[in-house]
Amino acid sequence: MRKITQFLSGARHDIKLALKGIVDETLLLELAGLLERGVAVTLIMEADNEARLRDDLFLFNKCLILLKKGGSIACHPSLKANLAIKDYEQSLQITADLDQHPEKEEDSSLTHHFVQEFKKLDAVAEPFLENKDDIRIRFSANDDIILKGDEISLNWEVEHAQTIIIEGIGEVASAGSRKIKPGADTIFKIGAYNASQSALKTFAVKVYDNIGIDYDLSFANRRTGQYSSLVKEDNYPHVYGVALGNKVKINWQVKDSNEVTIKPFGITKSVGEHEFLPQENMMIEIRAKILHRTFSRKIQLLVFPIKLFTDKLVKLSAGLHQELKRVPDASEIIEQVKEKQVSYSQNLTKIREAELKQYNLLVEQIQEITFDKSNNKFNLEQINANVFRKLKNFYAGKAGKAGMAGLIESIKSYYGKA
Repeated sequence: MRKITQFLSGARHDIKLALKGIVDETLLLELAGLLERGVAVTLIMEADNEARLRDDLFLFNKCLILLKKGGSIACHPSLKANLAIKDYEQSLQITADLDQHPEKEEDSSLTHHFVQEFKKLDAVAEPFLENKDDIRIRFSANDDIILKGDEISLNWEVEHAQTIIIEGIGEVASAGSRKIKPGADTIFKIGAYNASQSALKTFAVKVYDNIGIDYDLSFANRRTGQYSSLVKEDNYPHVYGVALGNKVKINWQVKDSNEVTIKPFGITKSVGEHEFLPQENMMIEIRAKILHRTFSRKIQLLVFPIKLFTDKLVKLSAGLHQELKRVPDASEIIEQVKEKQVSYSQNLTKIREAELKQYNLLVEQIQEITFDKSNNKFNLEQINANVFRKLKNFYAGKAGKAGMAGLIESIKSYYGKA
C-alpha cells in the first residue's frame, strides 16, 4: 500500500485507482488530500471492502468526507489486479502480493490501454454510498485521439448542482457541448458544486502531430542495383510513378503501434523493408492500430509505360519494335556521352598543340626573312629580292615586257637603286 500512496502523491489533475487489496485509513487520507488540491479522484475497490467500511465508523466517516469533497467510490465484484493511473500519463500495475512485487511504470501507449481497461471496470462497478440527491456528472467527447488541427465536441450533463465550471471555458449550464481544437494533449476538468457537496471529473484528449506512419519508396538502378527514392509531388501526396521493369523497395516505421498490416504484401511488422517488382498500377496500404484507434495510409504506385499508350494509340511495325528494344537505357547513354566528352577533350588538346606548333614555326620563318641573325637588323637586300620575285610572278604574262621594264624602273626608283 505504501508504494501505491507514493505513486499517487505527485498527481496534478487526475487519479484513477482500482484496488484489489484492503482500503485503509492511509489511502483514504491521501485521496482526500489530492481532492483538496483540485485533483479528480476515482476509486474502484473490491466488493469485499464494502461491509468492512460500513462496520468501521471511523473509516466510514473518511469515505463520506471523500465523497463530499468530490471523489467517486465504487465497488467491483472481482478485480484481477491493483491498477493506478496518474494524469493519464503514468500507470502502476501490481498483479500479486503488494509487499513482494514492485510497481511497473509503463509507457504512454500501455497507460492509454490501462485507461480503457479502467473505463470498463467503472462501467461494471456499483456506486458506494450514493444518494438520490448526490451530484452526477456525465462528461465526454466524441473522440479521445485526434490529429493536430482536428476538432472535438466536448459534451457534459450535470444533475443536482448549482454551479458548474469547466477549466479553460468557465461557468456553463447544466448541459451543453462545445467545439474545441486542442493544440496538444489536454486534460479537460469539470467541477460541479452545491451547498453540501462537490464533484470533479476529467476527460483526456491525446493529440498527434501526424499519424505516426513513416515510409519511403525507392527504385533500383538496372545497371548498378543501387536504390534511389522516388520523386515526391506536393500536389499529389502519396502518389508515385516508376518505369515498368524496375524493382521497388518500401521502407516503413510505425510509432506507438504493435498491430500493423502492410497490404497487399500481408506483412505485419511495425518496422521493416520489402522489395518487389510491380507489373501494374497498385495501391499499398499501411494499417496501424495506434492506442485504440486504427489509422490507414494509402500509397498509389503508377507503373509506366501503360499498355494503352503502346497498343491502342500507336501501331509499331515489327522492325521498329525490335529496334526500340535495342535502344540502351538512360544510364548507358549517359556513360557513352561521358566517354565521348573525354575523347573530344583529348582531340581538342591535340589540335591546339598542333596549331601552336605551326604558329611558332611561322614566327621563326618571319624572323628569318626580316632580320639578319647576326645583328638583328633589317636585311633590306633580301626583302627587296623577295618582293621583286613575288611581283614578277604576279605580273608575268600580264603587263608584257614594257610593263615589266617600267615596273622595274619604278621599284628601283622607290628603293633608290640606279
